[in-house]
Amino acid sequence: MKKIWIFTAIILTLLSFSIQVSAQQIQKDNIVLLEEDKVQIKVGETITLSAESFKQGSSYADEWLGAAKTATFFDQESGYYKSTARFTAKEAGIYKVTYKMVMYSGKSNVAFTKIVYKMVEVLNPVTVQGAVAKNVVFHEIKKPDGRVSGYIAVGEVYILWSDDTLSPYSSICLFFTSSETTKEIQVEIDINKNSVSYPITVSRL
Repeated sequence: MKKIWIFTAIILTLLSFSIQVSAQQIQKDNIVLLEEDKVQIKVGETITLSAESFKQGSSYADEWLGAAKTATFFDQESGYYKSTARFTAKEAGIYKVTYKMVMYSGKSNVAFTKIVYKMVEVLNPVTVQGAVAKNVVFHEIKKPDGRVSGYIAVGEVYILWSDDTLSPYSSICLFFTSSETTKEIQVEIDINKNSVSYPITVSRL
């Protein structure tokens, strides 16, 4: 009888050890990978966030906080649950998006939870503030006697944005008389099918 009790104790110990190892393995492998298209967007833009969780156990429950869940499905080829969500914001700021995955093991009645998050920075959209002339080169126009009669100015027009950045837009070619040192022109900037005129001052001094 004593031998039977010792044998039973050994079996129970081995089973207990096996369950613990199995549980540790599930917890180790349940890694959620959160990927983002980008973490900096502008007000009104929409991005798609995705999460992948290696399958463990017989069932799961997941949720997105701060983003609208679009789908979660099991990919048999990779062995991962894949979930996606869409994020957008009406105001500028820094937002925290959280993904939570809970795996349930039916046999051992154990649940494992993994939570990950990403910070998304939302910026106000930039607007056109004006236009500037850059890289202007003046070419002399000379008379037959060698005197300068004027100048041809060739350069580039850049759009000035509200965040103080510049982007190339077009080129310019202007005529200056020998006595002119500055010239102001109007440049039409077409953005999103809207045309606005901005003044540009070109100087040869």
